Order: sequence, then C-alpha cells, then structure tokens
Amino acid sequence: MAEDNETNQIVCAEMIKENGGTCIIAQNGVEALEALDSHVEIDIVLMDCQMPKMNGYEAAQRVRAKGCKIPILALTANATQENKKICHEAGMNGFMAKPISQFDLISKVQALLDLSTKPTKPYDLSAQVSPDIRNKVYASYLKTLDDFKLSIAKEQLSLIELNKLGHKIKSSSKMVSEFAFSELCQRLEDATSEADARGVLSEIRSMIPQVISRISQGSHLRSLV
Repeated sequence: MAEDNETNQIVCAEMIKENGGTCIIAQNGVEALEALDSHVEIDIVLMDCQMPKMNGYEAAQRVRAKGCKIPILALTANATQENKKICHEAGMNGFMAKPISQFDLISKVQALLDLSTKPTKPYDLSAQVSPDIRNKVYASYLKTLDDFKLSIAKEQLSLIELNKLGHKIKSSSKMVSEFAFSELCQRLEDATSEADARGVLSEIRSMIPQVISRISQGSHLRSLV
C-alpha cells in the first residue's frame, strides 16, 4: 500500500489483515517501486494518488513501463470523472474514493485478483471496527491534527503550501467521520487566492477544538463500518 497518511495506512491495512491478507506500507511512489522490486510476493498495489517525492500516477506509469501487470487500485480523495480518467491512463486497474469502506475495499481487491470463488475471512458490513483498531486510528488522527495545527500556525505560508495542507488532512478527517471539518479542508485545498485560503483557515482554527473533543471521546468512526 502506497499512502503517506498514517491514519489511512492504519485503516486500510487493518481491513486487509482482518480478511486474511498482509500489507506492506510505502510512504510514497518511490518506496512503492522499491517494494515491488524487493517483494515478489506482492499481489496487488493500493495506490494513493497524491504523495510526496513521487505521486501515484507517475509510480503507476513506471510500473507499467517495466512491463509489470500487477493490479493497481487507486485510492484517492479526488473522486471526479477527470481523475478517474487520469488514473486509467496512468495504468491503474481500479478506482476508489476515500473514505474507504471495508466492504468496497475487499470487494474491489477480490475482483481484481479474481478471488470471487475462493474462501475469504467473513466480515459483517454492519459490525463496528474493533476497539484496538479504533484506538490506533484515533491516536494517529490526533497526531496528524497536532502536526496540522503546528503547520498552520506559521505566518508565511504560501497559497500552494496552504492548498497542500488542506489536501493532507481532508481524507483522514473523512475516515473518522469528521465530514464538516473535511469539507473545510477541501475548501482550503481548492482556494485560489491567499485571502480565500486564510478566510477558510480561520474557520478551521475555530473548529479544531471541537474535533479534538469529539475524537478524544471516541464517539464516532462511523465511516469504518
């Protein structure tokens, strides 16, 4: 799995493990290529599209340029038709929008690996995630949020830097069902002027204490069922 967000890493890796699989984590496209070179046992790549050093599109293109036909499933917070087309043109075999549900992820993986007739560990779509996984996800998200707070406290952030910060936390916010906060982060990512970005940033700062309070109480994570 190529993914730079720790919260998303934990969620997807645990979903795979709960259904009998194992997961190797790569932090970016460069590490994903290295993992494919050194682990011949890899059956499928779960590829985030926006990562540092090398994004998922370029990584997929390089995999295909080597003649490797391993299935690549795109995991992205950008669920537009245009992005689906870009993923397909880069050589990816499937596409999933974040937040990822266990049912959809396992179904996609089974389809790409042609595992529909093979037994897999049963799972219940209505079942809650285990307390252990929930605690890991909450702890990871709160750490990500702390890092985000430190980053937005800087005074001299450019528009591009603000856009990137919005992208970095929006998908993990969806993963923990903080949809309103995720929408604000989406607006920060999409802002086209520093004035607009700083206006959204003000709203984000005022909402962060509420988000921390809810996550600390562990009262949701509905999107992981």
